[in-house]
Amino acid sequence: MSEQTPQLYKPKRLLFLDFVKFLIIVPGVTYHCTEYLNFPEHTIDTHWFLLLFTTYSRIFYYTAFIATFCVFFAMGLKFKKQIFNLHRSILAFGGFLFLSYLYYDPENAPFFGTEWTFYHYTVTTLIIIHFLKPFFAQKKTNIIIMVVSALMLLIPFWSYDFSWLPLWLKVALIGDCNDTLYGEWPLLPWFFLSSLTFSYAKFLHYDWDGRVLSKKELALWLSVILAIGIPYWGGYFNQPTDIGYSCGVFAHPQLMFYAHFLPYLFLLRLNYVQRVYDWLKTHDFFNSLKSLQWIDQFGATYLLSLITMGALRIFYNGDMFDGDIKLLVFMASIIITLIAPEFIMRSYQHYKKKD
Repeated sequence: MSEQTPQLYKPKRLLFLDFVKFLIIVPGVTYHCTEYLNFPEHTIDTHWFLLLFTTYSRIFYYTAFIATFCVFFAMGLKFKKQIFNLHRSILAFGGFLFLSYLYYDPENAPFFGTEWTFYHYTVTTLIIIHFLKPFFAQKKTNIIIMVVSALMLLIPFWSYDFSWLPLWLKVALIGDCNDTLYGEWPLLPWFFLSSLTFSYAKFLHYDWDGRVLSKKELALWLSVILAIGIPYWGGYFNQPTDIGYSCGVFAHPQLMFYAHFLPYLFLLRLNYVQRVYDWLKTHDFFNSLKSLQWIDQFGATYLLSLITMGALRIFYNGDMFDGDIKLLVFMASIIITLIAPEFIMRSYQHYKKKD
């Protein structure tokens, strides 16, 4: 865990953050297997067991935002450490090259012959935050970054006409949901999700003593969450899970995003309330989550899951199967993508201890 500031109360572990990671592991893997391995949902909803998986995943259709929140919040907690340590650099740049090779399609993919994906977004965002880090260091400038980031996330860049840009740059900056359906992880506005998360973590953990939640603060949180949430909650549930998945997530009213995102910001705020943290510590379930590498090393494990799916893609995709075999292979793909990163990270941690 990150270095503690003596005069501030800090929980030893963010148990609510562990819980959020736990909630989104299966939805994240399910959707990525559907998208990357080409198992369209209308062909896999026919079995009750898979229907449970896909329904649960639909509830967390916006899991990409929350996974990014978890990754960059954890980095903000370790603010004093380098953005690019050795194993993160290998995962980031090695995975970037590997997935770019797998998705190379010079005729159809607009970003230098490959699709712009979460990996492109992550590597680019890490580089930008690396150079902006001195601005996060100061409390006042960090708060300014947090506010500006929150406001930028209200701007629907995807709805504006940037037709004057070359397609590869348009896809990377704002997406192209009107024509090509390349809409996954454009930098505008979604870079500001990472900068908001990073600065919010730094603020909570280093700049502010939040051990007490006043009635006024609680009322403000709940009022805003309910005011935005009631009109928009559930808005992602019936969005497409095939080729339209990217635009189904990233090209919707920004208040829909905030309706689903604000409760997670509130949960992390609650984890800094001493009475709440003391209550969480009494429950074995919350305390046991950290034993999973998917929880304890979420960022690295999540990136490894994408590499795992990329490796599976070398050997097969959903178009190769029919009927019950298709269902079986899809389920096996999910299980492999859940287990392989856990096993790899456990082996890596064991090797580090021996070293």
